Amino acid sequence: MAATAAIQLRDVRFERRRTTILHPIDAILPAGRLTALLGPNGAGKSTLLKLCAGELQPSSGHIDCFGRALADWNSGDLARRRAVLPQQSGLRFPFRVEEVVSLGRSPHPGRGRSREDSRHIAAVLSRVGLAGFEHRLYTSLSGGEQQRVHLARALVQIAGGKPAQCLLLLDEPTNNLDLAHQHSILKLARGLRDEGVSVLAVLHDLNLALTYADDALLLHQGRLQASGPITEVLCPYWIQRCFGLPVRQIHLAGSARPHLIFEPVAPATDQPPSTSPVALANR
Repeated sequence: MAATAAIQLRDVRFERRRTTILHPIDAILPAGRLTALLGPNGAGKSTLLKLCAGELQPSSGHIDCFGRALADWNSGDLARRRAVLPQQSGLRFPFRVEEVVSLGRSPHPGRGRSREDSRHIAAVLSRVGLAGFEHRLYTSLSGGEQQRVHLARALVQIAGGKPAQCLLLLDEPTNNLDLAHQHSILKLARGLRDEGVSVLAVLHDLNLALTYADDALLLHQGRLQASGPITEVLCPYWIQRCFGLPVRQIHLAGSARPHLIFEPVAPATDQPPSTSPVALANR
C-alpha cells in the first residue's frame, strides 16, 4: 500500500443480520487531505466511518490504517493516533466542560490530569471557540456548544502527536450548529489538514463540502458510486444519480470552485463524466 494513504479499503463489505449494509468497497483516503463522505440518508456513511475507526469489523475485506492492518493496531496506540466525533454524543451528567474534554486524554500517560494535558485542553477549547467555558456545566450548554465540546474532546485525544500520523473522523460535525459555526468548524478541519492531519468528515451540505474538502467518497444504497477530487465527484451526473435532484453548477466571481444550484428547471444529465471519479482514487 502506498505510504500516502491514511486509510485503504480493500473489498470491504459489511452486513448486519444477513442484510448487506455496504457492498464491496475499494477506496483510498489520501493522507494529509480533507475527505468528505457524502450520500443520501441510509447510504451507509456512518457505517463506513465506523469501519474506518475500527468500531465495526468488516464482514469481509481488509482495512489498512497508515500502512498497517487496522485489526493489528494496539488499542492504546490507535486511540492516540485516531479520534472520532460521533454523530450523537449523549451525556446527561452535570460534568464541567473541562472534565468532558479531559476524557479525550484517557489514552495518554497523564489520563487528563497532567500539566501537559491541561495545556492541550485549554488549547483545543480555544480552537473550537469555547475559551473560558472550562468550568461551565456541560448540561447547561446549547446543542451547538455541546457539539463543540465533543469536537474539543476528539481534538485533544490526538493532540501532541505528529500530525502526519493522525486521523480525525467526523460524523456530521456541523450538526446543531448555526451557519457561522458550521463554517468555523470546517475551517478548523481544513486548518488541521494544512498541519498534516488526515480528516474524513460525513457531510450533508454539498456546497459546504465543495468549499472545504479536497476529495470525496460518494455512497448510494450501500455502494461506492464515485471517489476522487471533490470537484469531479460532485458533478451534475453523480448528484442526480445519487440524490435524484437536477442541479446545475455556477461559478461565482472570485471563487475557484463551482457552486451548486438545485432547481427543477435544471436540465437532466444522462451522461456520466468523461473520466470516472471512481478510478481517480486509485491513480
